[in-house]
Amino acid sequence: MFKCLIIEDEIPAKEFLEKLIGNLFSNKLSIVDSVANIEDAIIAIEKTNPDLVFLDIELKNEKGFDLFKYFDNPSFETVFISAHSKYGVEACKKEPFDFLVKPLNFIDLREVIVKYERKMNATTVGNSNNLSPINHVAMDYTKFNKITFPVHGGYVVEDLSNVMYCEASDNYATVHFADGRKILVTKTLKYLEEHLSSDIFCRIHKSYLVNLNHVSKYSRDQGYHVVLSSGKVLDVSFRKNETLVKLLVNK
Repeated sequence: MFKCLIIEDEIPAKEFLEKLIGNLFSNKLSIVDSVANIEDAIIAIEKTNPDLVFLDIELKNEKGFDLFKYFDNPSFETVFISAHSKYGVEACKKEPFDFLVKPLNFIDLREVIVKYERKMNATTVGNSNNLSPINHVAMDYTKFNKITFPVHGGYVVEDLSNVMYCEASDNYATVHFADGRKILVTKTLKYLEEHLSSDIFCRIHKSYLVNLNHVSKYSRDQGYHVVLSSGKVLDVSFRKNETLVKLLVNK
């Protein structure tokens, strides 16, 4: 169990991060405190000695970077949070553990935790001759069957199995569900492809990313196509066809 501190002055963003951690990662992260400014953060850090600090860059009347005026060689790892990627260069100068762009989502947070666990495991193994080993239980993500999609005005949490396919929509993507609903998410199809499991989802076309569990038929008649469990027919590009066939055959 790792201790984390949240430094965030936007109440909705703070509460959402707290819920993400509490609902999905409570077996890995313990929130020792949540504060809204640097002064309270300094007190909280000295009192709780956190492992991870989730630090919003844009705080009221101050910048999250100001924290490092008081901690030249911090014992904690910092995960910067911002709605603007423009702070990336300045953040890198502080040697952060990671950088999360708002709106936050389950996938990105999961990657931070996995990355931190790997680092701690490597440290534990490397120091095993001098230190007592830290008890570690590998994170089993198979029990997490939900995914959080960022949408305008908030987030939509869905069962992963209910996601039928994702469709490119300019700089966004439309997610189609097995129950007939669809939502417009504020991420590109490429982003979804990179963050959804390649064991389950396959990019079959520049416009489509499909859940293989919902593919009921594959056809090479007059071009390449797949038929989904809903009866929806989607084109398969020539370039993606071989990859799709291998995945279907191996399944």
